[in-house]
Amino acid sequence: MNHIYIIRKVIFIFRYADLNDTDFIYSMENDLFDKSIASTKKSIKRSILSNTQTVVIQEIDENKIGCIIYFTYQKSIRLYSIGIAKEFQSMGYGKSFMKYLFEQAELNGKHILLEVDSNNIQLVSFYQNMGFTITKELIDYYGEDRNGYKMIKKYEYEENLPENLIIADHEVKWANMLENSKIIRASEYLSNNKYAEYKGKIFNLCDSYKYQSMGYYVSLLATARESRIIPNVTTIKDFKNKVILRSIAEEIDEIIQEELKGTQLEKFTIRIYFGLTKNSKFVKLAKQLYNLFETPFLEVEFGKYEKWLINKAVPFSSSSIQKNDYEFVNQCANRYFSQKRSNKQKLKNYIYDLAILVNKDETTPPSNKKALQLFQKAAQEIGFYVEFITKKDYHRITEFDALFIRETTNVNDYTYDFARYAYSEGLFVLDDPWSILKCSNKIYLYERFRKSQILMPKTEIIYSTTFKNIDAKKLSYPLILKKPDSAFSLGVYKVNNEEAFLETTKHLFSTSQMIISQEFIKSDYDWRIGILNNAPIFACKYYMAKGHWQIYDWNNKIESEGDSETIPLSKVPKNVINTAIKSAALIGNGFYGVDLKEVDNKVYVIEVNDNPNIDFGVEDAVEGYDLYKRIMSHFFNNIEYERNSTRYVSLSK
Repeated sequence: MNHIYIIRKVIFIFRYADLNDTDFIYSMENDLFDKSIASTKKSIKRSILSNTQTVVIQEIDENKIGCIIYFTYQKSIRLYSIGIAKEFQSMGYGKSFMKYLFEQAELNGKHILLEVDSNNIQLVSFYQNMGFTITKELIDYYGEDRNGYKMIKKYEYEENLPENLIIADHEVKWANMLENSKIIRASEYLSNNKYAEYKGKIFNLCDSYKYQSMGYYVSLLATARESRIIPNVTTIKDFKNKVILRSIAEEIDEIIQEELKGTQLEKFTIRIYFGLTKNSKFVKLAKQLYNLFETPFLEVEFGKYEKWLINKAVPFSSSSIQKNDYEFVNQCANRYFSQKRSNKQKLKNYIYDLAILVNKDETTPPSNKKALQLFQKAAQEIGFYVEFITKKDYHRITEFDALFIRETTNVNDYTYDFARYAYSEGLFVLDDPWSILKCSNKIYLYERFRKSQILMPKTEIIYSTTFKNIDAKKLSYPLILKKPDSAFSLGVYKVNNEEAFLETTKHLFSTSQMIISQEFIKSDYDWRIGILNNAPIFACKYYMAKGHWQIYDWNNKIESEGDSETIPLSKVPKNVINTAIKSAALIGNGFYGVDLKEVDNKVYVIEVNDNPNIDFGVEDAVEGYDLYKRIMSHFFNNIEYERNSTRYVSLSK
């Protein structure tokens, strides 16, 4: 990449830096910046090779005169460093660098962010004259008593772009005056740079999505450009795997069985046009299938086995539409494209995208509806665009910068798959997959606590292979028996005698070859200490359900849960707090709920839970809204830490 400008017969060249420029950048920075903020050669090389940083050299007549480093995010560009070599300063080259940066921002439709020392009045004034405004004062940003300013130059989005872009590889014969839409050929989309930063929805109507076909490359390139493309590459890939198709369709299994129950055929096929179908009997089914497999034209074949299952789901080409269906298809498209869709990203400049995974059908979710609303509000205030997603959105993970799981996690279901996939794609994730793996299994926790000499109730691991060697008559009752993956008091049993012990172990061994036996420690309540990044953020007492020995009594449908009391952290016994911190640290530095019992001045750890509850009116009773802001700030700070490093931005000393 070489950008060439000719100003007053002087040729300016802006080019990407390579490793041969390392010495120049290193020498220039040491001339300009304090040693505390100048980059090392190692960090300069890392910046040059980075996928998220761009390093650009400005040259005149083959002389290197300066360097600029910036980060490119989904919604913004962050100026990281700008420097002009001493012999070329006060000649306007700083402004030419900024104009280059403005061109990149305008081309990509992004705002520009930067931080600057508030005491450097000359530099602050320079940026203000270039169109930047101060948005926030950063206390002690550059060290003690050295504050900074966060500044922004906003890019105004164009309003005249069509809301929908339809891409085809031939004439679309059925289309007649589609609203809010523009139809272009695939070759134009792939070759014309003006579509590289298109902000609306893109509909790929190419005849084929086969690997390395024109249609495949349209979806692939749109995904690389971070555009909203239907279908995306993941959906195209899913069509090839019947196991994945049926797994995805599990979410609407009840609807499938209900809609097809009167069908006498062994096979049934439905054609779907933009979420609609000609057969009015299956309108609901068509809409649900489109939501699962977002594809403009979709044909789904069902087979009748013990129940109706998907045999295949395939896109069909626009050219295969019969002439007598043109009017119907055009109506479907116009109805689809005329729907009002909010575009929150245009209303506000969100820095990052946050996905919150929820399950509206879950009986005991980690956060109630009001708490989720407060999480959303706090995240938006900090700088996140927030979207609530469900398990059907697995293929969309790469659209986001972070994932917050707010449904009960399990290593054997899709919540773990979401966490693992998101983590592998570079998202910041709570809960991270390793915490789910560790906390989901009580045997792991027992071994971890035992080795670290953390006090627990007396615990034994019972193996199915050696169970016959246990003399149940000699055991001290009552005992607590647990499945390794028990949660919310489910899979946890209290046995008071030999008969109950034998009956319960037989039941537990039917699903696990190992179970846990613990002494029963009676208490009126359990402590739950919320730990985030190795620091306590809330403390609750969870009281036992009325007339029961657990917090949850699943046999009592009227009053199944005990009361709770949220306590200021300052009033929680220090040994409870310290034990909770130490226990959570054995798992990681994520978000945990540590359950403990305090009996006779001793603190026993029961377990560490990933994905702990934050319910409105319970865990937030002391900290209130600040609790939600603290958790959302943790997301923001971790993304910033991974992508940036605090550094002085300057043209000179």
